[in-house]
Amino acid sequence: MSRKTKRTLPCAQCGALCCRYMAIEVDPPETEEDYDDVRWYLLHRNVRVLIDREGDWLVAFETPCAKLGPDGRCQDYENRPLLCRSYPHGNEPCEFEGGMFVEEFTTVEEFAAWRQRNGG
Repeated sequence: MSRKTKRTLPCAQCGALCCRYMAIEVDPPETEEDYDDVRWYLLHRNVRVLIDREGDWLVAFETPCAKLGPDGRCQDYENRPLLCRSYPHGNEPCEFEGGMFVEEFTTVEEFAAWRQRNGG
């Protein structure tokens, strides 16, 4: 991507939303046991379950990066992991821009309502 076409991210405006949690991908639930696992995740504090635009399911843990400074900037920018360096990928949106996740559950009740609406 050339310098002219590279987009400018609003990192200074968002408070480093992407640095305030970590997420791991999990298999989409298919069985009652899988759905119960999602309920279990949501019964823990500071945990969200997300579904992204590609249909991937993620469990997000609200825990800021140890290198995130009080000003919302990386305190070890030159040595940040590759995952941080390549985020966001291509023209994908970031948290500040919205649209990354099509579903976000923070409580068992939200997840149960979604299941009922979607016949799960």
